[in-house]
Amino acid sequence: MKKHSYLFILLMMMGAFACKERFNPPEVDTNLNYLTVEGLINTSGVDSTIIRVNRTVKLTSKVAIQPELKAILTIESNDNLVKRTLVERSGGIYYALPFALDATKQYRLRIRTSGGKEYLSDYTEVKVSPPIDAVGFEAQTNGVQGLQVYTNTHDATNKSRYYKWDFVETYKYNTNNFSSYIVDGRSIRQRNLPGEDIYYCWRTINSSNIVLASTLKLTNDVVAKAPIKKIPPGDERLGIRYSIIVNQQVLTKDAFDFWEILRKNTEQVGSIFDSQPSQLQGNIHAVSNPAEIVIGYISAGTIQRKRIFIDAGEVPVEFRYRRSGACPVDTILPKDYASTFYSGGQIPLDALTVPPSPTPIAYTTSSTGCIDCRLRGTNIQPAFWQ
Repeated sequence: MKKHSYLFILLMMMGAFACKERFNPPEVDTNLNYLTVEGLINTSGVDSTIIRVNRTVKLTSKVAIQPELKAILTIESNDNLVKRTLVERSGGIYYALPFALDATKQYRLRIRTSGGKEYLSDYTEVKVSPPIDAVGFEAQTNGVQGLQVYTNTHDATNKSRYYKWDFVETYKYNTNNFSSYIVDGRSIRQRNLPGEDIYYCWRTINSSNIVLASTLKLTNDVVAKAPIKKIPPGDERLGIRYSIIVNQQVLTKDAFDFWEILRKNTEQVGSIFDSQPSQLQGNIHAVSNPAEIVIGYISAGTIQRKRIFIDAGEVPVEFRYRRSGACPVDTILPKDYASTFYSGGQIPLDALTVPPSPTPIAYTTSSTGCIDCRLRGTNIQPAFWQ
């Protein structure tokens, strides 16, 4: 390296250490407060319509979203015969109970904020999704390894063409140590099982990726093994039992283009060789100021769903979950019950006795994270679990 190069680096380091005042670029601290809207006008009469309305926040904000509260949302038909108002549930979520709508009409969403601003989506046609033919999985050992969950579908009328999926994962797991005892006030007693079991739990994860597919270039409207979710080898989800429910929606061409741009902007930007950010143009506009930026897209149609279960025994041996890390077990004597169990928050595992007396002379314990599965999920079995 040349001498002047070393000098340049030295000057840069001196400058870095000399700077005491934090610099925040204007873009970081600027709150543009854009309205964001997401949802589907569900026309099936089976599922509720759920619309989420929020505002963008600064990158430095401690909250991820700012809900748009006390807005009035109304679904309208292009013949003015349908006007249905949604109910605000919480946190910027608005819903309407299931109601069937005429699939030959077009629909839009009207939003009136508590501040008096009004927004309208474009009228959009109803897209009725065909059934999901199958949801399956296969072990992939080439490239990025993992258990690949996929879906198959088709439309015999060749009218769907643009597909979007999301999913919800649920899996059963257990902790390192089984607790037979529970602290009940100032005493310790045996657990009432299975109601008080904290060894087995279920965790649910909502999808965050945008999953799309188009059959426009195919003769037949058939989707075969569209990749939905890849689970890495050794993941905890593959430990006992795993379930995934896949939700399928058909989009218009404009809606598909919107979600494709959003997918590229959020998932593929990482280097100069990746797709660069594109202008995101949705179908929602401010009535009084068409130039105002509004982020989101409102579609109308139906959703098809299919769930599968995957047991650990169905997973290739080399992909199965193997617990790592030990959980040391301590013995707690009666003199330390108060500080350890009654006020210390520790959980007893097993009782130590000296036969023939059944009275415990001590209890064992470990770290709470090694005992209580509820720290990462719930010990209440989901209603759909089989």
